[in-house]
Amino acid sequence: MAFTETDLERFLEQIEGISGKQDPHAWTTLVGDTWKTLQELIRGEFIETDIIIYATYNYDLLQVLVGQRDVDESHVDKIIKNVLKKWYRFQVGQVNQAGEVIDMQHRAAALKRISEEHEIKLPAFIVIVPDAGRDDVVTLNSVSLTWQSKHFLQSWMNSEKKEVSETYSMVSKLIGDYNLPHDLVITMIGQRQWIWLARRDGFKNWQLTYTKSDDKELRTYFDTVFRINTLIFKSNKPTTRFISACNVLFAQEWFDFSQFIDRVNVSNPHVDELRWLSYQSAERIYELCAQVYNYRSRNNRISESWKTAKKWT
Repeated sequence: MAFTETDLERFLEQIEGISGKQDPHAWTTLVGDTWKTLQELIRGEFIETDIIIYATYNYDLLQVLVGQRDVDESHVDKIIKNVLKKWYRFQVGQVNQAGEVIDMQHRAAALKRISEEHEIKLPAFIVIVPDAGRDDVVTLNSVSLTWQSKHFLQSWMNSEKKEVSETYSMVSKLIGDYNLPHDLVITMIGQRQWIWLARRDGFKNWQLTYTKSDDKELRTYFDTVFRINTLIFKSNKPTTRFISACNVLFAQEWFDFSQFIDRVNVSNPHVDELRWLSYQSAERIYELCAQVYNYRSRNNRISESWKTAKKWT
């Protein structure tokens, strides 16, 4: 059965009929009929196949495929945490006819550990893919797209909850206005304790609490970083390493932006070195910035060591 224009017209007519009915009984009947019509249309678009989904509690049936990558225990820990927190979600894995796992090795390891450590047995749902092997594993993992920060941001911007949508939209606008990497901005928001961001789970689970005041303060920070970058490197776009270095620089107890500008404008050998070494790590850039700041200064000097410098915590 195909979803035709006639089907759509009939469906819309039923919806119009509901809106025009005042009698409660007739209204209820039409709602039920319309729902049945929608179900029929949806079912008509699915094709039945002979693929069978199996379920097992015997995790030993799931064999390790020769040539498969090693299990990442930290990823297994993450799966276990999510399974126990949100309970179990129906997810189907793939094995070949020998029971060798093609797709679900980390989920299988997680289910086994949950059974052993928490005494909770959850079914492993699988389909059998005959003759599947290592090449299929490589292909599956090569073409899969892991969700990144920008994907979580896009998802929660479309949330039905207004406060969630507005919060994530505000972060997205900040990233767009300054043309900065998503991960960098989100990490900095967490480091500065402007939001609750325990290991980024809060961001991924729509628990971001980012206010207009937070946004204003962070924009002031980026404006300052961009000004320093233009002053030193004569370019409008700071690197991620330079932004990270400034994040530590600004956290130092005696740091004074006006004093830093003064040190940049005088004949300062550390400034020249900084310009030449801008490709270095954030740690090295911070150390050079600190040397620029401390040049010919006896009092209120800031730490020149990345290891001992105060960080945003």
